[in-house]
Amino acid sequence: LYQNLTPPERDASRRLDLMDRLNDAIKIFFPDQNPKLTVFGSSANGLTMKNADLDLCLTLRRNFKQSYLIRQLGLALRRHKEFRDICQLPLARVPIVKLRDRKTNISCDICFNNTLAIHNTKLIADYMSIDPRAKKLCFFIKYWAKRRNINEVYTGTLSSYAYTIMLIHYLQRRNPPVLPCLQELVPPDHDPVIVSNFDCSYYSDLDNLDPWIGCNGETVAELLIGFFKFYAHEFDYNKLVVSIRSVQNIFKKDKNWPCVFAVEDPFEFTHNLAKGVQLKTFCFIVDEFRRAFDMCSSKNTFAKICSDEM
Repeated sequence: LYQNLTPPERDASRRLDLMDRLNDAIKIFFPDQNPKLTVFGSSANGLTMKNADLDLCLTLRRNFKQSYLIRQLGLALRRHKEFRDICQLPLARVPIVKLRDRKTNISCDICFNNTLAIHNTKLIADYMSIDPRAKKLCFFIKYWAKRRNINEVYTGTLSSYAYTIMLIHYLQRRNPPVLPCLQELVPPDHDPVIVSNFDCSYYSDLDNLDPWIGCNGETVAELLIGFFKFYAHEFDYNKLVVSIRSVQNIFKKDKNWPCVFAVEDPFEFTHNLAKGVQLKTFCFIVDEFRRAFDMCSSKNTFAKICSDEM
C-alpha cells in the first residue's frame, strides 16, 4: 500500500516543470518585484501522495495588499492558455489562487508571502526524517482519513496537516517516545527566528539525535493501532490541546479556546487548526477513530478499515 500511495519518480520532475512555467508567467507580470515561488506543504516535506496538489508560496520584493495580489495573479495566469480552472479565493484565511495545469493535470494553490508555512514545512520534514516509521504512518493516516471522508476543512473536518500534527503529538508521547520535541530542545541562549511575530526556532541538528533512534521498537502496525486507540479512548478532548511544541500538557483553558477540538499550530500557536470543527463533525471524527481501533482489535485488514463502507 505504501508503494502504491507514493508518487512515481517522474512526478517530481513534472512538478518542477510546472513551477518553472509558473515562474516564467509571473516574472513577466511582476518584472520589477523579484518574484519567487517556493514549494511548501506535502510537496516539500516528503509527504506527497499520488495526485496531490502542489502548494506554492509567491514572495515579492514589495508587500502588496492580498486582494490586489489575488486579482493581479489571476489576470496574469488567465493570459496563459496552459493553465485552466483559475479560481481566486480572497476571503480564505490564507488567500490563494487555484489553478490546474493542462500539461500535467496537476492542481496548484498559490499563496503570498506566507513564510510561516515554509518554516512549518521544514519542521515537519525534519520530524519525518528522524524515524522512517513516522513517514509511513503519515501516509497511512492521510489515506485512511481521505477514504473515510474526514480530511476536508471545508466540510468541517480536519486538514491533512492537522492529522500530521496529531501523529507527531502521539509519537512524542509513546513510552519510549518515537519522536522528540524539537522545539523544547532549543538551547536557552538561542537566537530566536522571528517570523510574523512568532518564534520559529527549533533544534535542527538532527545528526546529534542518535539516542532517539531505535529506543522504541514498536512496528508500524503497532504504532498505527496505538494511534487509533490514543484518539479513540485516551486523549482528553475536553481539556487538552494537541500540540507538538511541548511534551507537557497544554490546556484549552490556558489558551482561552472554548472549542470542541483543539490542534495547535506549532509556530503560530494562536491558530487552532481544528477551529472549524463543530460538535457534529467532532463526534463523527472521534467515531471514526473508535471504528478504526475496534476493527484493528478484530484483526480486520487495513484495506477493510479504510473502506468507504459504513
